[in-house]
Amino acid sequence: MDALVLAAGEGRRLRPLTLTQPKPALPFLHAPMIRFALRAVVAAGATRVFVNAFHRAKGLASLLPPLEAALGVPLELVREPVLRGTGGALGALAGRVKGDLLLVVNGDVLVADALGPLVAAHRAGAHVATMLVTRAARPELPRSVGVAGGRVRVLRQGAPGSHAPRVFTGAHAISREGLASLPALGDVVDEGYLPWLRAGASVGAVEAQEAWEDLGTLARFAEAQLAPAPAFADAPGVHPGARVVEGARLGRVVLGPGAIVAGDADLDEVVVLPGARVGGRWRRVVVPASGPPVPF
Repeated sequence: MDALVLAAGEGRRLRPLTLTQPKPALPFLHAPMIRFALRAVVAAGATRVFVNAFHRAKGLASLLPPLEAALGVPLELVREPVLRGTGGALGALAGRVKGDLLLVVNGDVLVADALGPLVAAHRAGAHVATMLVTRAARPELPRSVGVAGGRVRVLRQGAPGSHAPRVFTGAHAISREGLASLPALGDVVDEGYLPWLRAGASVGAVEAQEAWEDLGTLARFAEAQLAPAPAFADAPGVHPGARVVEGARLGRVVLGPGAIVAGDADLDEVVVLPGARVGGRWRRVVVPASGPPVPF
């Protein structure tokens, strides 16, 4: 089975952190956040993984060899000459996919062991595509998927009546036929899901029972590290390579490798990225290696 991890976006909601590196390369507990998406698709049975790239593509390219070695499956970087959108990224792979489907997940989403059930449900239901949805989402995220009877019934129109409101997690399985119908540019919902539903095609829905986090904003990027779900706490908050000078006062913090906390520091709810230095009193900020602390 082939999989695609979407990693081409510009990460505008995470600026200024994404001005110098791609969003999926940003560290979550000291290592690139994209590792969770890659682990999830491999655990679900992927034997080849595409990673699309546009913004700061070199930063992603340098990450893939060690991740490939750790995962034991080939990772192929697909550079986009222009930003194609989610639908265009999928359509561009239509002729290369082996097997009956392409498993897709966003590179900035943490998802636990839920993709295996997604794949199984897609195959059992003979759907053109199947979405992984959740009800355990924050209220600021739009509840744009209406579900009934294990199928998606409504998209981007609210969820009236018997259609249970859910949030699309960014993970889905798409049949080869569905991929072949997608254009070279555009959004997968506008160019794929909405036309499929209008044509009467079956679009499946599987509800995630495991932990899920969207790291697309500065607040979620920081908060999910300061209080990580057990499924994603694969490293300590304070890296052994961080240095805390005597006298510093620390509340809830994440300190990356090479981070230095000065003796006059008073920090709470602060994420100090690798190689950054911080002193003084700070609350609810991310401290990059260069530039001022960024509030969230």
